[in-house]
Amino acid sequence: MNVYEAPSNIAFVKYWGKFENQTPINPSISMTLDTCKTIMEVESLENKEFDLELKFEGELNLPFTDKIKNKIKLFDLSFPNKKLIINSKNTFPHSCGIASSASAMACLSRLFNDELELNLSHSELSSLSRKFSGSACRSTDSGFLSWGKVEYVPYSSDEYATKVDIHNNFKDLRDTIVVVDSSEKKVSSSEGHALMRNHPYKDHRVKQAHLNHQEIIKALNSGDWDCFSEITKSEALTLHALMMTSKPSYI
Repeated sequence: MNVYEAPSNIAFVKYWGKFENQTPINPSISMTLDTCKTIMEVESLENKEFDLELKFEGELNLPFTDKIKNKIKLFDLSFPNKKLIINSKNTFPHSCGIASSASAMACLSRLFNDELELNLSHSELSSLSRKFSGSACRSTDSGFLSWGKVEYVPYSSDEYATKVDIHNNFKDLRDTIVVVDSSEKKVSSSEGHALMRNHPYKDHRVKQAHLNHQEIIKALNSGDWDCFSEITKSEALTLHALMMTSKPSYI
């Protein structure tokens, strides 16, 4: 039995809204949360065709299994004749706003890459994770990762995340999570993204996100804490405002 793990991440500039094929309407950047992890144990069996069985903390999860199977049908990948029995668990509460889907889908992509002998490069692994869940592409590496094609980030892409170098001022940055309520969110992130399609402030948000993304990259490179804090605060307030002013309202 093999064991795989992948971390969650926290976005400083968040992608909110997407096109088809899990591509973002704006660039984003996040920090990996090393201790907030999804851990998957897998048993691989010979089978007449590819199949999988997904459990969460020992309990069979049919909706999750069906979701992954449906996603796989859309991928241009060759899956061998195996049955994978996967038992997943988290080191943090799931589905309550700490990006458990990002860590879960990045972990699943690592598992597939190894167990199915896909031999994916790092960018291909990030891209596969994105197909399962957009922000999962930023959970395939440690440190700070940017996602979205922009001129000022070398090798950036809408298809996969790119690692970003940072100033020593941010090397010891930590994210503290206080769990007030560990119950599942009433509205999923996918539903939230869908509400951006016809949002009255969509165009302005895309422009704002591009500007914030470029400025926060500069701040992370130069060690500018004041700029970093102003942008992260602005992003938090903006996302709440977008959720409240969508039709129907997210909140």
